[in-house]
Amino acid sequence: NNSSLGESAQQMLIYGSKIYVAVTFSNRLAVLDMDGKLLKTIEPEEGGNTMNPRCLAADGGKVYMTYFNGHAVAALDTVSLEIENKVAVGRYPEELAVVNGKLYVANSGGNDFPNYGKTVSVVDLSTFKVEKDIEVIINPVSLQADSKGDVYVISMGNYDDVNNTLQRIDATTGEVKTIGNGSLMKIVNDKLYVVYAQYGKDKPSLTRYDALTGAVEVESLANIEMMQSPSAIGIDPISGAICIADGPWNSTATLYLFDKEGKQTSIFDAKGYATMSVCYLAK
Repeated sequence: NNSSLGESAQQMLIYGSKIYVAVTFSNRLAVLDMDGKLLKTIEPEEGGNTMNPRCLAADGGKVYMTYFNGHAVAALDTVSLEIENKVAVGRYPEELAVVNGKLYVANSGGNDFPNYGKTVSVVDLSTFKVEKDIEVIINPVSLQADSKGDVYVISMGNYDDVNNTLQRIDATTGEVKTIGNGSLMKIVNDKLYVVYAQYGKDKPSLTRYDALTGAVEVESLANIEMMQSPSAIGIDPISGAICIADGPWNSTATLYLFDKEGKQTSIFDAKGYATMSVCYLAK
């Protein structure tokens, strides 16, 4: 495309025949075809203020994106590539998950240190209005849903006496249960893969859970203790292969590949800084 994506490409989503990339600090959603050709860019503003697309989820022909500085969620029609709707949520929203006609949104409050957010907003997609807010541990950033509709949440805490914490929201009751510690996660085929890399503390670890029960299946699935700053995880839904990006400050990221049993198979330089998103593309 003879151009870069922009500053802080935060998350990438493959949906249908397109690739969507939220580029937060450049206030840009880039829409690409499967070969990486740029189809369209969307730069949302309101009253002269940038909205800053942050994280993405998709369902029913729509791509949903959080507006980090806009404190909202927007719905993009994937045929017209036009924004159809927008709803205000909590402060500095991060990841989202679509479950049974509901959209769960992690409200981090992250730019308001030390006044972090502590809610997950539930948006009814039929009305595109906030139905309720569920209280979780402070600074929620990551969301993943299992096939039952339960939603896993990672809250990053305050980087001091409140650690990175993995929780589960019961889709029926709304009850929140603490599962353990976690910093990054991915659910594939109802297996929950969790990287715990607490800032300034123990060496990173990778644990696999049964997502339907929350029970630990493998406590140390792969040796990732050599990593300095794990920043993204991806799981191949077909083979079960694992990719974890290590993005230490001021150095290009390294991608570590493992098979489904946790044996390292490859390692290479990602050629870019602070890798934030890993997707597997079936061909």
